[in-house]
Amino acid sequence: METSGSVCFIRHPRTIGDLMIPHLLERERQYEIVKTIMLGKIDYENFITDMLADRQFIEDNAALCSRGEIWKCLLIRQRGQTGGVLVMPEGTCFVGWAGLADRIEFALDEADRAADSSNVRYSAEEVFDRLKKQK
Repeated sequence: METSGSVCFIRHPRTIGDLMIPHLLERERQYEIVKTIMLGKIDYENFITDMLADRQFIEDNAALCSRGEIWKCLLIRQRGQTGGVLVMPEGTCFVGWAGLADRIEFALDEADRAADSSNVRYSAEEVFDRLKKQK
């Protein structure tokens, strides 16, 4: 699994759509993933459609994160999927900064595949398109 790279972090994004913006390469920051948090399909969709809500899983792991030359952040992803959202908590329980981690590849283990074998899978872009159609 890739645990570092660079991404454009957006301050206080409301939805995953806020992370899908064109940006200059110099706006990207180096990051290191300190912990991956895997959510079920419904919990992940809830998270990416209201990223400013207080989340217990962010509060439980906020102390692991820090900003500096390399941002140490959390990766929130849907179980069984690649990519996700890189999160730098602000305060203790909500997203202060976030970036779209769409180029991260994961080696899924057997338990992960079995847990998600019955779920419909969406990429971040498919979820974004679906949300746009609902408006």
